[in-house]
Amino acid sequence: MPCVEDYIYEFEEPQQEILLHLHQLLTLEFGLKENIRFKIPFYDHINWVCYLRPFSCPKNKTGISLSFVKGNFLSDPNNLLKSRKRKRVCDLEIYTLSKLPETYIKSLIQEAIILDETTPFKFIVKK
Repeated sequence: MPCVEDYIYEFEEPQQEILLHLHQLLTLEFGLKENIRFKIPFYDHINWVCYLRPFSCPKNKTGISLSFVKGNFLSDPNNLLKSRKRKRVCDLEIYTLSKLPETYIKSLIQEAIILDETTPFKFIVKK
């Protein structure tokens, strides 16, 4: 089974630094279980809570997307989460650690864990 830390060290800065920071936050501070699914790191409590997805944009800009599986249920007072026309998943794009909204991210993770404990997971079947 692939290891999340091995996955992280395949990337260069700044993506590696952001991935490592978020990985440690999710596993050490919040106690989420890590796993590689669909070739990216997922973090579970009871069910899937969130995942990290590296991306690159035009203009050679790279970053990490912190995506919440039940993101459409999260409160987002800063309006930083993007749904990108998805029914459930919302994400937060992070480009550098220096501009990381740490307190905001921690509150989103805590709320996502509470949602995972209180809201049953249902697969959405496309018709």
